[in-house]
Amino acid sequence: MIIQKPFRLRVLIALTELLQTVTPANGYQFDLSDDESVVRGRLFLGDREPVYMVSLIEPPNAVEPVRSRGVDNTTRAAEWDILIQGWARDDEDNQECDLAYALAADVHKALAVELKKTQTGRPGAPNLLGFNGRVIEMKIGTPVIRPSEEVTGYGVFYTILTLKISEDIGNPFV
Repeated sequence: MIIQKPFRLRVLIALTELLQTVTPANGYQFDLSDDESVVRGRLFLGDREPVYMVSLIEPPNAVEPVRSRGVDNTTRAAEWDILIQGWARDDEDNQECDLAYALAADVHKALAVELKKTQTGRPGAPNLLGFNGRVIEMKIGTPVIRPSEEVTGYGVFYTILTLKISEDIGNPFV
């Protein structure tokens, strides 16, 4: 079944594709190019997961949207928090969280590369993630690295990515 993809899902897909550019050929330590390495909507790992992976999920509480002007306006600018969660299995040479620090650094580097593309001084709206000004800002939070509470042998990192987006709630598929 083919469904129309709403704007927010398309943004998550673009973030997934951005993080899949994390490969040694592109100057990173990890290879997240596999479809199973960057996923959306996964909160926990199972027993047969890759050695390292990243998941994009939303925190359980939404940030209140910036108030739109006018009663009949269906377009709004909103801040949208996305939780980036990454797992890296420890090995004999490292402590449990060492690889999670390195994975977080690679993910942050990829996000920073995207952010720097829009800071070139050229006129016009930013083109973050290829949405021609509909993703207005991107704030990369500080990573938190911890041992996994669910699966032993993995270090995990958490980062909040805050996007300021412009969306038309009357036409969410545009």
